[in-house]
Amino acid sequence: MTGKTCEQCTIQIPAHQRLRRKMCNRCYCAWVANPSNASKVRRLNRPILERVNERTAAQSNGCIHWTGSLNEHGYGRISIKKEMHLAHRVVYQEVVGPLPDGVMLDHTCHNLDESCGGGSGCLHRRCVNPAHLEPVTNVENQERSKNTHAGRRILMDTCIRGHRYTPETTYIDANGHRSCRTCARLLHEAALRDKPPAVIRKFCKNGHAMTAENTRIRGRYVCCKLCEAARARRMRARQKEQA
Repeated sequence: MTGKTCEQCTIQIPAHQRLRRKMCNRCYCAWVANPSNASKVRRLNRPILERVNERTAAQSNGCIHWTGSLNEHGYGRISIKKEMHLAHRVVYQEVVGPLPDGVMLDHTCHNLDESCGGGSGCLHRRCVNPAHLEPVTNVENQERSKNTHAGRRILMDTCIRGHRYTPETTYIDANGHRSCRTCARLLHEAALRDKPPAVIRKFCKNGHAMTAENTRIRGRYVCCKLCEAARARRMRARQKEQA
């Protein structure tokens, strides 16, 4: 495996070790201890917002674009304690406060710009203005986008079978997803039509005669009333013992 070379002492270090300012750990510690590099060391340890201000540019529409490095999705990124973080999340937590787990930041400036096509080339993803960032859940963030399946479904006024969404024909579950009540009713009716008729046997598994008075039909299922009564008595007796 090819190693790395320190620019100061020119020694080879293993590939899994990290160079700091293109120097090995020993040379880097000597560089930090050198009084002539005190200003550069302070520059590395300066506050986060001071580092952010050096890599941002205000725009005419109110956005504050990140001018530093970007990730593959077009969002700004900043290194903090040797780890990469999204710039807009770092700025929001520094200015507004911490974010709960599972919460994302939605760029409201992108939602107001109908001419933006989205994607990794979207300039709104570089915006770090806390006033343009709103904490939302992942589901809500997907539904606000025009480029996701959830967002396109929200813009539709009919279901996939052409039934119009109205307050009477729309069901919204606990996660905020909507479904068509008309489709659900039609599918239920079709399932009932396709069910085979109930088969009535002469005797149940306990040997009771399946007469008209001793038979209860529940859809496809045929039940013995005597067996049900015996099962209910056993359950009541068990409850009394536990009480």
